[in-house]
Amino acid sequence: MGRSVIQSSTTGNPTFGTQAERIETLLRSRYGAWVPAYELSDLALQYCARIASIRKKLKTAGGRERVENKTEWVSGQCHGSYRIVKTVDLLGLSTPNTPRPKSWEEIVKEREEKSAPSFELVP
Repeated sequence: MGRSVIQSSTTGNPTFGTQAERIETLLRSRYGAWVPAYELSDLALQYCARIASIRKKLKTAGGRERVENKTEWVSGQCHGSYRIVKTVDLLGLSTPNTPRPKSWEEIVKEREEKSAPSFELVP
């Protein structure tokens, strides 16, 4: 179950990797495209567990990417697929603009404006 040798398709040199690393490499090599589950099962029979560890890794890395899955029924058979996508692309959101932090002078000025008494003398 540990590490195994896989053949690199680009250089022909053998490389080492865990099952999760090899699955992530395959998903990244086709970034954004759906990869059928049967291709993942060639790398790891318990590919769902490996996908779960990849999801956890991506979440701890900042959540900018995620593993998405879908199923389709074809002639009575369920066909599953997976892909890695950017979270902002998936949600259709733009990256948020973070506000500039306030300077100490701005904080003090706001505090003084709030605490200044507002009264007027009326005859």
